[in-house]
Amino acid sequence: MEAVAQTDTMTLHIDHGVLVVRILVKSVMHEFVLEDMKDQVLEQLPGAESGVLFDCSQLTLHVTSQFLGMLAAVRKHAAKQKLRVCVCCLGGNLKQAFEVAHFKRIIPVYPSAKEALLDLGVFDEWEKVRIETAAQYKAKHAIRPSQWNVLAAQLREKSPATLIGGTIAALLLLLGITWYTYQLFFAGPKLPRGYASYAGSQSAAGKVEGTVSSRDRGVILDGRGTIVVVWAAGFVPPRKYGVSSGQLFEMKEVSQTLAEGLTVARAGSNGQFSVEVRTPPDGDDFYVLLISATVRRSGVLPSKDDDLLSLYFANPAAMIGGMEYQLARCQVRSDRPARIEAEFGAAANSPQN
Repeated sequence: MEAVAQTDTMTLHIDHGVLVVRILVKSVMHEFVLEDMKDQVLEQLPGAESGVLFDCSQLTLHVTSQFLGMLAAVRKHAAKQKLRVCVCCLGGNLKQAFEVAHFKRIIPVYPSAKEALLDLGVFDEWEKVRIETAAQYKAKHAIRPSQWNVLAAQLREKSPATLIGGTIAALLLLLGITWYTYQLFFAGPKLPRGYASYAGSQSAAGKVEGTVSSRDRGVILDGRGTIVVVWAAGFVPPRKYGVSSGQLFEMKEVSQTLAEGLTVARAGSNGQFSVEVRTPPDGDDFYVLLISATVRRSGVLPSKDDDLLSLYFANPAAMIGGMEYQLARCQVRSDRPARIEAEFGAAANSPQN
């Protein structure tokens, strides 16, 4: 880049064969200033090889139509030397004047001086390769509008009524997702009878009672110490009950509520037990699991019992341990206790209710 002249209103230099005229003032109003600018440019015109570029980045305030006349006069003289004339960085009043007068038809306009020089300038082969490579890299890594920006542009074209309707629909969808998430992860399953049987405001006290015995070599013994686990059949807990065999047999109280909907008791003298539960006035179904304190079993839990107990308990096998057990289902009413009779041992039968 070679500086050739400078005045109070502009600088002139040669850049790759282009005479670059950089205007330094914000407005050009007087005729004598324009005349001086034209004379300076014409004086340096022979030094240009390919064109003349007016850099108007500082010219942001007022200009007159005479400025356009000065550009037309420079273009006329430049055409005799087969030079192109263009401008860049138009703004304010000058940009408006170019549009109104359709001046872009005779003098090209570029967004920046760099782009104008790339188009007008004279470059050797190495520079051309470097410029083309840089342009290809820029195009390849250009930041493209994201999907959100495209969507925003499309929304701006919609009518206010459409936008309001879309916003309401989006809010309703968000509300539905929030409610579903709450029900799924926080509220837990809602089984009306099962939940009311334990904690409903209309529930009443009911009882599960009975007698447990065991048979050893033909001798019938009482089932003292048998663990009795009772829970509402229709109430699936939000989280499975985590109960172990040791926790049950080490229980100090005769009857204890271990968790919501789950009551545990221990059979007393003569193998008798009585467990109080909450049930609706018209009754509800309960499961009763009896675990012997003295009679052991062999083998794994039958798949049928394991599948059922796994709906409610985290580890049924760990809860029952190696002891013999019996599982029953009964209906409990507030005015009529459910009765369970069970026997453990070689000749044991299923519990009767």
